[in-house]
Amino acid sequence: MLIIRCKYYLAVILLGYSLILNAQINLIPNGSFENYYSIPNGFIHDGDSISKYIKDWLSPTNGTPDFYCTKSNSTENGIPIQITQAQNYYCGNFQNAEDGYSFMGFLAGFGPKKGSHANEYLQCKLLNTLKRDHKYKLVFYINLNQCSEINLKNIGVHLAIDSIRQFYPNGYEYPNWTNFSKTIPAQIITESEESLDTGKWTRVEGIFKSKGKEQWLTFGHFFQSNYFEKYYPKDIDSTIFSYYFMDDISLVETPSIIGPDTVCFGEKVNLYSTFSGPFVWSSDSKGDNILSKDSVFLFNAIQSGWYYILTPNERDSLYVFVIPAPTVSINKDTFFCTNSNITLTIKSDASKIEWKNGVKGKTITISTAGIYKVFCANEFCISEDSVKVTEITNPLKQISDDKDYNICSEDHERIQIKLQSGYLYFWILDSDTASSKIFDKKGCYPLKIFNPSKTCYTNDNLCISEICDLNLFIPNAFAPNGINTTFKISVNQLLESKLTIFNTWGEKIFETENLNPEWDGKYNNILCPQGTYFFIFTGKSLTKKGSVEIYRKGTLFLSR
Repeated sequence: MLIIRCKYYLAVILLGYSLILNAQINLIPNGSFENYYSIPNGFIHDGDSISKYIKDWLSPTNGTPDFYCTKSNSTENGIPIQITQAQNYYCGNFQNAEDGYSFMGFLAGFGPKKGSHANEYLQCKLLNTLKRDHKYKLVFYINLNQCSEINLKNIGVHLAIDSIRQFYPNGYEYPNWTNFSKTIPAQIITESEESLDTGKWTRVEGIFKSKGKEQWLTFGHFFQSNYFEKYYPKDIDSTIFSYYFMDDISLVETPSIIGPDTVCFGEKVNLYSTFSGPFVWSSDSKGDNILSKDSVFLFNAIQSGWYYILTPNERDSLYVFVIPAPTVSINKDTFFCTNSNITLTIKSDASKIEWKNGVKGKTITISTAGIYKVFCANEFCISEDSVKVTEITNPLKQISDDKDYNICSEDHERIQIKLQSGYLYFWILDSDTASSKIFDKKGCYPLKIFNPSKTCYTNDNLCISEICDLNLFIPNAFAPNGINTTFKISVNQLLESKLTIFNTWGEKIFETENLNPEWDGKYNNILCPQGTYFFIFTGKSLTKKGSVEIYRKGTLFLSR
């Protein structure tokens, strides 16, 4: 069975889900900056000290934003802002809050050291974590200080599950500041500040979709690498900056379509909305092609496209990308024979393939019955398939190891073998398939035994001995380091045996009563010298004519 699913989104239908729009709550704590501990005298320069002055806000880097309050050192025109730099540079103006008494200021720019950046950021923990796929509207007021030398782009926010902290020993003069604003992904709210007036507050807003569970917001300038080439004097130590005032920040959930914007082909998708009904779901913005009038819209993802929801007072749209799932083709249900294994192979265009037991790759070799599942994944989707593997028991052997098969060809004796029914047989030497067979010659006859489906087999072997004569063979020489490495006596149907070896001085150096009499040429585990030795062999052998006594003696030559 082939199953396809999305790695990052599983649609869940919540019956009885309430579509009543909650009251909009500002998730930014102290967004107006009116809740503070104390008022600093001038700019703030030391590290994380912003949290000593204003509640709920901190700086994630050593570049510290500034806090202003018109309740202290103010005139009827506002609080005086004075910027003094090297080379007798001086600029000053007066500034009021957009609303109330308090506001913030932050720097965005380059310098003062060659290759360095001067960026300051504000960070806070949201009152609630953000919900996956829900849309949020960020609104803030910004004012470009008249002392600014350039107007930079890309004022934005970074949203994260955890707080981001990055301190450097020398504050904004440290060149590695580049890493923070280039490596932290941001939602860019303003693409151009050229329309911002000095001395005038401008309302800016942006809408974005949550990836889910974000709890920390970082606000500031997230620059682009080409800003260096455009604004920065490369060969000298210099400061080029923009200075912004900020006030009245809010982040609220906005009514929208809730659902995934990227799904796998064939996946079941549900879309719902935080709007109040009645609802009309449509594939066009005018509502001419109505798809559903239910509060929750269910469909199977077949192709990418726009989905619109229209209510009497609101509308929203969502483009859903449909991603093809990885292809996967696996063996049909299969088997292996006892005491063997089987290799399963799949075909897939996936970038990652892993079996349920942890083995990675397109093939897996197994020797245990069971259901084997494989997962094939691309960047976004997972396909899975499985195969059932059973074990088939091999047929039983038919030739008994405890029985002797003997004939005497002189008496024209024969042996008839009758094998068990229910199996299939194949005699290797003559390709016969009979289950009943007659033999009249000595020798070994190999046999394959198959089960009825001919899927598994067992090797067997029938060996027949000739017992008419004694059939005794005693070699007269051997070479431990050559081909015949032992002195070995061969006798059919040997019942008793005793082999004794003597050296030329008549000393006994070896003796055995083994029914397979054999000497390896050693005495006390040391190979004997080359030369002539004497043997005496006695025994008893079974022949067609009965038990026969054996007595032989002679010489043998050990060659080295």
